[in-house]
Amino acid sequence: KNDSADIAEKTHAGDINAKAIVDEPVVTAPVVEDKIFQFVEQNPEFPGGDGELIKFLQKNIQYPQMERDNDIQGKVLLRFVVLESGSVSDVNVIRGVSPGLDKEAVRVVKMLPKFKPGKQQGKAVKVYFNLPVVFKLQ
Repeated sequence: KNDSADIAEKTHAGDINAKAIVDEPVVTAPVVEDKIFQFVEQNPEFPGGDGELIKFLQKNIQYPQMERDNDIQGKVLLRFVVLESGSVSDVNVIRGVSPGLDKEAVRVVKMLPKFKPGKQQGKAVKVYFNLPVVFKLQ
């Protein structure tokens, strides 16, 4: 005998034809301050767009003499981080062509003016940015 339990005297059955109502919670991951995003809701943008970015590279790249003399051409693939402020940071060569072309591509990317930063949940965040820099002799 259990003296502390309240025992119902009759049972209550639910409607077996009733539809279940399930409210699915909306889960949004908080923006982590030091995380560098691969993909964001709004990508970083160069001032004036991609066309201006290409103009900037063309204006500032100086083809290294050794590579020019040896007809070395190709595409250097760079990866860098666009910070919350829009500044460029952590420039790395992902796929290089030659030491001279790789070094020149990195030098010019480090000169880039501030981007409009990438955003996640309306907040400026750090975002990886891949940029191919093509060296072609004419």
